[in-house]
Amino acid sequence: AKLKNIKYPMAGMKSHHVTVGLYNPATQNTVYLKTGTPKEKYLTNIAWSPDEKIIHIAEVNRGQDTCMLKSYDAVTGNLQHTLFTETHPKYIEPQTPVLFLKNDPSKFIWESRRDGYNHLYLYDITGKELGQLTKGDWDILSVIGFDEKGENLYYLSAEASPIEKHIYMLNMKSGKKTQLSKEAGVHSAMLSASGKYISDRYTSQHNAGRVAITETKGNKSYIFYTAKDPYKNVTLPEITLGSIKANDGKADLYYRMVKPSDIDATKKYPVIVYVYG
Repeated sequence: AKLKNIKYPMAGMKSHHVTVGLYNPATQNTVYLKTGTPKEKYLTNIAWSPDEKIIHIAEVNRGQDTCMLKSYDAVTGNLQHTLFTETHPKYIEPQTPVLFLKNDPSKFIWESRRDGYNHLYLYDITGKELGQLTKGDWDILSVIGFDEKGENLYYLSAEASPIEKHIYMLNMKSGKKTQLSKEAGVHSAMLSASGKYISDRYTSQHNAGRVAITETKGNKSYIFYTAKDPYKNVTLPEITLGSIKANDGKADLYYRMVKPSDIDATKKYPVIVYVYG
């Protein structure tokens, strides 16, 4: 074994100066984006424009309380625009690149936690905010994609329950959202290249695993695989899911309670409490 030191900038130390290069395999030339100073910053969530002429980058300062979405010319590497700036008194961490609308390259979707929850916001390419697409005391977990015509957007969210994941459809014109996943549990989804079908894999406390295909147009689902129950011949204890209120009297704290399989309601039992911090 050999020791290989790697640079890890602790608080107060200088960070690596990162660059973004665009390599052209035809000419074998590389153009570096002129991201300017200060050089100690994070260049994150890089995305191409639909016409492949512009690079969009979410630039975050070293203190990670300011994020600027910038656009660069992919040929010259020059800065074109600073579309908008997001700040937070504590911490900001953009997780997802811009997503351009399928049928309108002049608009894009941006994910942000600016109101306390991760939601979708619509912008035009000048950086003007056109509206908040989703809102509520729940998080957008991931965007799946658009349907064939780009009229509807599909995403996973925790709106139904913070201990479940469900698939939703958002109509881009009316703003109406529809829950597509019908059974309780944690759903994961993939959209077909055509945008016509969603592959839905999900499990729950009472479901060892299922896979269903959902037609995005008619919202019809077909279950074509169900996993065998691995505990079919096992006597399981009673398992209950529930919630209690936090000290503020508002926030729900979720729990799972496992009782002995031969529990006697007239007796008292010792309890093991495991807290996931």
